Amino acid sequence: SCINKAFMEALEKQVGTERWKNFQKQYPFSYQDLAEKFEVKKKQFDGKLDSVQSIFLKPKLAALLNREKNKDDEADENEAENDGKWDDPECTHMEFDNQENTLSIEGEFMIELHRKVRDNLCKLLCDRLQNPAMRGCQYVLLAGGASSSPYLRNSIQEVVRKMDPRIRVFHPLNASMAILKGAVLIGKNPSLVTSRKSRFSYAAGRMRKFDAKIHDEKRAIMVGDKKKIMTLDILVKMDEDVKTGAVITRDKLTNATEGTKVYESLYRCTRNDATYTDEDGVQKLGNGVVITFDRHYEAEESILAVNYKFGDTRIDVCATHKDTNRIFKGYVDYGLSLDM
Repeated sequence: SCINKAFMEALEKQVGTERWKNFQKQYPFSYQDLAEKFEVKKKQFDGKLDSVQSIFLKPKLAALLNREKNKDDEADENEAENDGKWDDPECTHMEFDNQENTLSIEGEFMIELHRKVRDNLCKLLCDRLQNPAMRGCQYVLLAGGASSSPYLRNSIQEVVRKMDPRIRVFHPLNASMAILKGAVLIGKNPSLVTSRKSRFSYAAGRMRKFDAKIHDEKRAIMVGDKKKIMTLDILVKMDEDVKTGAVITRDKLTNATEGTKVYESLYRCTRNDATYTDEDGVQKLGNGVVITFDRHYEAEESILAVNYKFGDTRIDVCATHKDTNRIFKGYVDYGLSLDM
């Protein structure tokens, strides 16, 4: 997580990037032990400034930090007596005790490690609760890592209380077990999930006739002697409630003949207002491919009704020839793995 990464980066800054990377390679179990122990302390931290989280270190890591401490001791010739502790001036509020082989983290620094995640969570929650569609919301259910951290839970509860004291905040007693149970239940009975919020906007790419009144001149391309432009045809918007198995249909004009592969470019967007395929936040996922037509249905131009079926974790594609009602199966050739 971001919190664990910030903690490890703080130690890396003290030890030095090269030494820290070498330590990870040479002593992976000691590094993993540190990560697991910090995870426990993170889940115990309640936000009190006067609290101190102490981690007992394995010998190899203790020796590494002790070398750094000894360097500081040698540089300070005026210090009459060494108290056996190491303090990092660049990474305040952390101390290494070489007599006890413990690393102590003060509450103020734990808060700083949590700051980015806390701010992002609170902002996201505020934005959601201010959405008119959330008017009348009575409960907020925390899941994942946020629900396992007393400090993050308290921060979220404080934000909710300020926005609307009537909203109650709930969290599972054992967040990790709740996630595991949920995964098992869905695996045994996928029909338990009937819909889900779309994390992104999904769109099909469309080659359209360029219109100077509405299109960006810089994005125009020449196809033969005609000016064209690639735009997005939004299928599902970000945060939209999409039912499992929902089918969205778009017409496509094609001059496909026997055995022709008709391609539908699929895109994922991090915003709902994207218009062109080359905008920031737009990422091509791959191509929907429909193999179409036998010689009985050859035509100069035909209209295909392309169907996009949104499943639990993937998008399926098929098409219907509108003149004959013939159905053509397809598949999605993803350029990237689709993370819905």
